[in-house]
Amino acid sequence: MGQRYTSRLRKDTIINKLLCAREQDIKDAPGIYVRRAGKLDENYLEKEAKKQRVYDKFSEINERVSKFVF
Repeated sequence: MGQRYTSRLRKDTIINKLLCAREQDIKDAPGIYVRRAGKLDENYLEKEAKKQRVYDKFSEINERVSKFVF
């Protein structure tokens, strides 16, 4: 149960960084995304980004990060 909770917090961290939209948060979000690549629920992130109205920012990060994640 702790694993699921921790994983959800990490996913929510990316969305929360985009919601706050402070300069440092915007810089942090791609790094979190890259470090957690392959371990994040992409469908959840996309759905949550749309729900929180940060999909454009999320999509931009996803596009940039996909160049570095194999």
